[in-house]
Amino acid sequence: MAKTKILFLSDIDDKINEIDKLLGRNTYDLYFENNEDDCLKFLVEEAPEIIIIDNDISNIDLRFLPKKITSARDGIIVIIISKDDNIPQEILRWADAFLVGDISSKLLISTINSSLRNKLSYNLLAETNKNNTKSLYTLKVLYNISSEFAGTLEKDKLIELMMEGINRSLEFDLCYVLTFNNDNQPVLIIHSKYTISDELFASLKDHACINYNNLFKNKKIPFELNMDNLICEKHIKSNIDCHTFSIYRYDNMFSQISSGDNFFGLVEIYKENGFTSTDVEIFRTIIQQVSMPLKNASLYQEIKETNKKLKKLEKIKSEFISIVSHELRTPLTVIKGMIDNIKRFFTLPEKMVPAVDTISRNIKRLSGIINDLLDISKIEAGKMDYKFAVTTIDDTIKAVQSTLQGLANDKNIKLLTDIQDKDVKVFVDIDRVDQILVNLVNNAIKFTPNDKTITIRAYVKDSSEIVDKNFEDILKNLSGKYLVVCVHDEGVGIAKENLKHVFDRFEQIENSLTREAGGTGLGLSIARQLLDAHNGAIWCSSELEKGSDFYFALPVSTEKSNFLISHKQRVNQAKVHNDKFASIVISARSEVIENLLEENNLIHKNYLNNSLKETDGENTVLTLVIPDADRNFAKLFKQKIDDTMVNNKARYPKCDIMYSYTIYPEGIN
Repeated sequence: MAKTKILFLSDIDDKINEIDKLLGRNTYDLYFENNEDDCLKFLVEEAPEIIIIDNDISNIDLRFLPKKITSARDGIIVIIISKDDNIPQEILRWADAFLVGDISSKLLISTINSSLRNKLSYNLLAETNKNNTKSLYTLKVLYNISSEFAGTLEKDKLIELMMEGINRSLEFDLCYVLTFNNDNQPVLIIHSKYTISDELFASLKDHACINYNNLFKNKKIPFELNMDNLICEKHIKSNIDCHTFSIYRYDNMFSQISSGDNFFGLVEIYKENGFTSTDVEIFRTIIQQVSMPLKNASLYQEIKETNKKLKKLEKIKSEFISIVSHELRTPLTVIKGMIDNIKRFFTLPEKMVPAVDTISRNIKRLSGIINDLLDISKIEAGKMDYKFAVTTIDDTIKAVQSTLQGLANDKNIKLLTDIQDKDVKVFVDIDRVDQILVNLVNNAIKFTPNDKTITIRAYVKDSSEIVDKNFEDILKNLSGKYLVVCVHDEGVGIAKENLKHVFDRFEQIENSLTREAGGTGLGLSIARQLLDAHNGAIWCSSELEKGSDFYFALPVSTEKSNFLISHKQRVNQAKVHNDKFASIVISARSEVIENLLEENNLIHKNYLNNSLKETDGENTVLTLVIPDADRNFAKLFKQKIDDTMVNNKARYPKCDIMYSYTIYPEGIN
C-alpha cells in the first residue's frame, strides 16, 4: 500500500527534528523544504498529499504563499503548526487544520488522518455530484430528444436528432448511420470529431455494407446494398486531426434501428475512452426511442405518396370528364339546333310529334347531365369562376318561380313564394344562387306528386337559431346573421337514415319515383360546394310520404363576411394559378392601430383595398391581403413596424402588438 507523501516546510531545525520524530519514516513518506522556491518545485514534481507549514518560518511571508501553493498543487491538504495562536488571517481562510502549542504524536497523526478522511469524503462527494450532474444532463438530453422525436414526421430529421442525442449524451469520436431516404435509396451518414482519411472512408463504407448484409443472412433483405449505390454524407467537426484505421482500436457500440418487422437502418459509434454500462443503456434507449417515430414517419410518407397518387388520378379523372363533356356538348348542340329547326320550319305528321318531343326532352336531359359533369370537374379542380357582388335575391326567387312554373303546371303543382325579409343584401355570385335554387325547385317538382304545393320561402335568421341535429356538424360553423331560403314540398320524402347522404356525389335515394325521374345525382353535391364557396350551408329535413324542406343559408352582407368570402376565393385561386400573396394580421390596442395607419410610408393605401379591421373591446385586429408578397416581405414589414414604434416611444409607449402572417399558396417561401 502506497504511503502518504507529506512535505514539511520550516527553517527551524528543532521543529524539523520534532516532526521527523513524531511522524516516523516507516508510516509516511516525509520530506522537508526550508524555502519557497524549493517548496513550490517539490509540489509540482512530487505531488504530495499533505503540506505541513511552520507558522514561525522566518524567510517566507506566509500571507502570499496560499495562492502559489494552490496553483502548484490543487487539492493538497494544508496543516499549520504554530507555537501560539497568532496566525495571519490569510492563512486562517485557506488552511485545512491548525495545531497550536506543544504537539503530540497522537494529535498530529489524528489531524493528518482526519484531514485525509475529509479529503476522501470530499472527493467521493465531488465524484458523486459529478456523476449526478452528468446523469441529470443525460436525462435532460433523453427527455428533449424524446420530445423532439414526437414533434416530427420527417425521416431525415429523426435520424439527425438521433445522432445529435447520441453525441450529446455519449460524446463519440466517430459515428456512422446507414439508413434509407424516401426513395428507398441507401444513405451512409458519417459524423466525425476529426477529418477522416480516404482509406478510412472507403473502409467505413465497406464496413457498413458488411454489417447490413450480415443482419439479413438467411433472411429476406429489404434492399440490395453495395458500394456503388450508396449515397454518402460526411459531417466533420474539426480538421485539427485526422482519424485513420486506428479508430478500429477504439471502443464501439453497434445496433440496428428497427421496430417489429420494420427495418430503418443501423448505427455504429466509436469512442477512444471506452463506454460504460450506463452508456450502453443510454445508447439502447435512444435507438428504441427513435424507432417508433421512424415507423410513424414511414407510414406518413406512404400516406403522402398515396395521396399524391390519388390527387393525380383525381386530376386525370376530372380532366377526362371535362374533355368528354366538352366533346359530347358539341354534337349535342348540333342535334338540338337541327331538332329546333325541324319543329320551327316543318309541319310534322301527327305520329312524329311525340317522337320529336321525346328527342327534345332527352337532349335537354343530356345537356343537364353534361353541365353537371362540367361543373363538378371545375369545382374539384378549383377552376369554377365566381363573380361576387352585393345584391338581393328577391328577383332571382321570382325569376326561378316564373321559369319553372310551366314544369309545375304539367303536374298541376302550385308553385308559391313567401319572401318575409325583402331587400336583404348578400355578397354572392347571383348566377350560382340561381343555379342552386333551380336545382332545388326542379328536384321538388320531380319528386312531388300531382296536385300538390311547393313553396319557396326566404327569411333572415341568426346562426344560433339555425338548428338541425342531423346536420349539426355543418351548422355549428355558421356565425352571424344569414338569409335562409327554404324550398318546401309535399313530395315522397326521404327516410331519416338517408338524410345525411343526399348531398353526396352521385347519391340518389332508391325508390320507384327516383328511378322514374332519373338524373346524375350531382345536383345537390354541386349546390353544397357552391354554397361552401359562399361561406354558406345547405341542409334538409324530411318525413316519408309527407314532404321535404331543403334549406340553404347565405351570410348577410357585412364588411367581415364579404372579406372572408373574398379571402377564401383568393386562397383557392392561389392554389390553382400559383398567385402568391400574404395575409398579414396585426392586433393591438385600437389607438395603436389607428396611429400605425396614419404613419407616412408604412401601410400603403393599396393594402387597405383588401383589408378587414375588426374591433374587439379595446383592441383592433387589422388583416391585410398583400399581392405578390412572400415571407421575406412579411418579415421586413414587421421590422418596419417595430422600428417605427421604437423610434417614436411618445406615440407608442409600452405597446403590445401581435403580428402573424400566412403566405399563400401555403408551403411556399
